[in-house]
Amino acid sequence: MWLTLEDAAEKLGVSIDTVHEVLGTSIIQILESQVDELRNELEQLQNTLQQKETMLLYLREQPFELWTDRRT
Repeated sequence: MWLTLEDAAEKLGVSIDTVHEVLGTSIIQILESQVDELRNELEQLQNTLQQKETMLLYLREQPFELWTDRRT
């Protein structure tokens, strides 16, 4: 049997506004946590990208002869 939020509020003896407030606070906390995780992942990806770009620039500046010498 499914309860509506109104039914749950009544069974708990609280107002529907209290239920909405608690749910809203919980949702906000969950979203804040997810945003923090995504920011950390983004920072890691930006660091990796910067490292790869630096490596690419370095390799592009190397004389072509170094590449051919290493292959033979």
